[in-house]
Amino acid sequence: MKKQGLTTFMLFFPVLVFSTVSSRMLLIGRVGVAQADSVIATRTVGTGPYGDLYDPANGNVYVANIFSDSVSVISGSTNSVIATISLPAGDTPRELAYDSANGDIYTANVYSNSISVIDGRTNTLLTTIPSSGSIVDGIAYDAANNDIYAVNAGSGTVSAISGATNTVIGTIPVGSDSYEATYDPANGNIYVANRGSGTVSVIDGSKNAVIDIIIGVADPVQLVFNPSNGYIYVAGHFSNIVSIIDTRTNSVIGTLNGLPDPSGVGYDSANGNIYVGNHGSNFVSIISGQTNKVIGTVTVGSGPVSPVFDPVNHNFYVTDFHSNEQPGNTVSVISTTASPQAPDTRITSALDGNGAAVQNGGTTLSTSIQFTFTGTSSVGVGGFECSLDGGTFSHCTSPTGFNNLAAGRQHNFQARAVDISGNRDPTPATFTWEILTPIQRIQQLIQLRHGMHLDPVTDRILDIRLNIALQFG
Repeated sequence: MKKQGLTTFMLFFPVLVFSTVSSRMLLIGRVGVAQADSVIATRTVGTGPYGDLYDPANGNVYVANIFSDSVSVISGSTNSVIATISLPAGDTPRELAYDSANGDIYTANVYSNSISVIDGRTNTLLTTIPSSGSIVDGIAYDAANNDIYAVNAGSGTVSAISGATNTVIGTIPVGSDSYEATYDPANGNIYVANRGSGTVSVIDGSKNAVIDIIIGVADPVQLVFNPSNGYIYVAGHFSNIVSIIDTRTNSVIGTLNGLPDPSGVGYDSANGNIYVGNHGSNFVSIISGQTNKVIGTVTVGSGPVSPVFDPVNHNFYVTDFHSNEQPGNTVSVISTTASPQAPDTRITSALDGNGAAVQNGGTTLSTSIQFTFTGTSSVGVGGFECSLDGGTFSHCTSPTGFNNLAAGRQHNFQARAVDISGNRDPTPATFTWEILTPIQRIQQLIQLRHGMHLDPVTDRILDIRLNIALQFG
């Protein structure tokens, strides 16, 4: 492996912005949600995280930590590190490949000239395979023949390894300073980035032989295949270029210029876009698979390299290789989809048994009341749940009413919307009111009279009548 140059970068911390929607009487403020293509987590892994991969069998992401001789395992369901697999000292794992036939993970160990085999079921080291070449920088899996291809940068060769026996079955000469490889399931070929010769070698997996050489590829170090358009995107490292190869013609059909040291590429199977780790920056670029243009960026940690996509949670995991001129130790987790907004609820009216409007915090003599309410949701409201006086929430519809309620006390009503996915409003709409007894109402009128400033005769008459009513109420 040729060590990447270290440059001073400003370290920007991603900011999650939360918004609130103000309310009047009943609408409760909402907390914000994660926007599409934003960092939702940063996880600490080993030192010098470089390559990573997604294991579809267990839903975990595996991260190769060059300088700590380890592989970190991140759970796709919790985005937390659940295991660290230690490799022999000096192995320096750089890239990884997943064998879907046996469920194992293979690591390209740069300076030990070897390939480690990890059991994806137990997250334990099974064995180590000596490579037939030197400086094992990259690795790829061929699902058609179940072979693993280890890219030897030092010798300009590729070692073909049987996934059944974990032994080298062939050595294939490619270009100089070969870095990484990717598999095209559409044609069964393996594409190898040769940085030293500025080419991409095409290996026929059925023959384990080079059948074509693609020239004019700027400083290639990492590749990814996009099955939605049949193109391979090649990260061009110090050229600041991403080259686009049409695998039907095995030719460069375009380039994207001006990216700061693109060193890793990943494919989003949900939307066909390509994510580029710009090693000379602190952001990832997003390339549209439809237009082949940069359509956005996401701020991550310093020195991002390899983005890998989890098709279950739609997150990208990006290795942050550098931090303040020192080897980094984090993985940035990018959400590619906006989180559904929690449903919201508003109580629109409250009418007592006489049809009179009751105000929130107000009073009534009626022991009956009816509420109407509405809800909103980004995915659609599926129903409502209501609670009276702190009772258990249960299904309800609008309008909903209550009769024969106790007088002489305060009551509390809550309503919450439930969206079609089963998510509930975390801040239900709340309404409180008091049902007065007749005596309480008369006392209320007496207090009201004191502030009315009536003429003496009227005031005296009203006082007598109210006291009589209070005495016989």
